[in-house]
Amino acid sequence: MLDTYHALLREQPPVASGTNGDNEGRLYHYTSYAGLLGIIQSKSLWASKLRFLNDADEFIHGLDIAETLARERAKDSDGEEKELLQKIASRRDSYHRANVFVSSFTEQPDVLSQWRGYAGAGGASLGFSVVDLRRAAEANSFKLIKCVYDQPTKIKIANEFLDLWLSRIPHARESFGDDYLDSASWGFTYDYFQAAAAFKHSAFHEEAEWRLVSTLISSHDEKIGFRPLSTMIVPYFKIDLDVGVEDGGKTNIGLREILLGPNNNPEDMKDALGMVLARYKIRYSSYTNSKAPYRSL
Repeated sequence: MLDTYHALLREQPPVASGTNGDNEGRLYHYTSYAGLLGIIQSKSLWASKLRFLNDADEFIHGLDIAETLARERAKDSDGEEKELLQKIASRRDSYHRANVFVSSFTEQPDVLSQWRGYAGAGGASLGFSVVDLRRAAEANSFKLIKCVYDQPTKIKIANEFLDLWLSRIPHARESFGDDYLDSASWGFTYDYFQAAAAFKHSAFHEEAEWRLVSTLISSHDEKIGFRPLSTMIVPYFKIDLDVGVEDGGKTNIGLREILLGPNNNPEDMKDALGMVLARYKIRYSSYTNSKAPYRSL
């Protein structure tokens, strides 16, 4: 019943050029030097709580789509279906505070807009194996989802989730007693959140973004940490990237390629990075410098 959404989960990014013939799809995560060191040293990635991101309004946009569709469909429904659709629509304002965590990637390994947005003061673009990212996602109850930019696809996905939970009313009635429609409405919420977290405005389609998106996570989960910014404290979830130690004693965190961002000491940075990778015994295939001109940042 979730055909469009399941097809989205099966999407594969293009195989990057210069990947040593490994034929792996790659996704790239832009980060600062501090972020680069943190990922290598901890073998993990921080996923920020969605509503604290700059584009958190996109998540509200995804919830608005479901609310609008539920209200419109309720007008032409009756009985249990009408009541469930009304419950789903009425809970929109409580949804946006839920603990959904995301980490962003792109299909683009070396573009100025990404350097300026995420690593303008110095950083790296980390190329990860999609196969290993999906393994890490599953182990941490996340999903790797290609972002959706076009409105018809967003509407189709939202309707699929509504159809699914309308079809589950009989099961909910048997399983949850008098509050079965409340339970069904929260079931819809739990399922739909991950999809809505991947909805983005069409104006940003050139970013070619993918996201690791969590399920709803308890505020008491020990993997939730907090990082200070100048104006607020941002909750994050620590995603364990370690998918095993391989022959040679190097840890596979899915990292295959490292592009060091534009800087005025490129060879010194490559030397320092080589020392870091050797110290922490991280598997990788290549590291090199960005081709973007330093003066353009």
